[in-house]
Amino acid sequence: MLSINKISQASFLQGQKPLKRNKLKILFRRKFLYFIVACFLVSIFAKVDLDFLTHFRTSSPFHRLPSQIQILNLGSATPVTKKDSAKINKISTQHLEQANDLKGLALKILENSHYSKVKVFRYHPSKVVVFLDKHKPVLRIESDRIRLLSENGIVFGVGDHSNLPIVEGLFSDRKGKYKLKSKNELIVTADEEKRIQEVLELLALTSQRNIIIETIGFKKYRGFNAVLGSDRMEVFFGRRPFKSKIDKLLEIIERLKKRGQKARKIELDFQDKAFIKEFPFS
Repeated sequence: MLSINKISQASFLQGQKPLKRNKLKILFRRKFLYFIVACFLVSIFAKVDLDFLTHFRTSSPFHRLPSQIQILNLGSATPVTKKDSAKINKISTQHLEQANDLKGLALKILENSHYSKVKVFRYHPSKVVVFLDKHKPVLRIESDRIRLLSENGIVFGVGDHSNLPIVEGLFSDRKGKYKLKSKNELIVTADEEKRIQEVLELLALTSQRNIIIETIGFKKYRGFNAVLGSDRMEVFFGRRPFKSKIDKLLEIIERLKKRGQKARKIELDFQDKAFIKEFPFS
């Protein structure tokens, strides 16, 4: 009888081992599934519009200021610069001290930065995530204020990139008020859009020929002029096409250099003609 009981107990214990293994497998699978779902949700947050989340969180009161503001760069593995991070942290802290408004915070960051898209989400009473996305600025441009011009022709943000060339006069004949889209992008007219595309073409062609531009100006009845490099030489290009004019410009510069001279002003905006104001090398 004793031996039968021992055998039965041993069989029972052996039977428990597969059950434990099955429970561990189920637990592991469940945790792995949670991890996959969490990763999926994070990827969704980075892609979709978070306005509905912002609205949901805005409706609940803040019990205290967030102790952590996490800043993430959408669509890029490049981290946000320390300068931008410090600026956004300061704006966020100041805004949340005064108002329980995440949508207002997103707009505040847009108005005071060069970012094209800002989404704010509060996922914990003490934690706020700021998702950022930005155009690549290639020029500063005068409008209602100094803004930025992206490589895709979007006028946006605030022009704090002092290392970029500046475009002046492009909006000088504007009669209406300046208006912005929801993403802090300037609404431009059809004529202004044509001028913007010409500016980008001029910049691209001069960059290809290693011509450094400091300032680009625009006058309605004469077109574009540019101040080049440290010599501050002024060149009048007129309107597009620009390629033949840039070729002509390089020929003139090379010819003057051989003669021991350099130009102060070159006018290429007259058909098949070039007017040069020059002075000798010092």
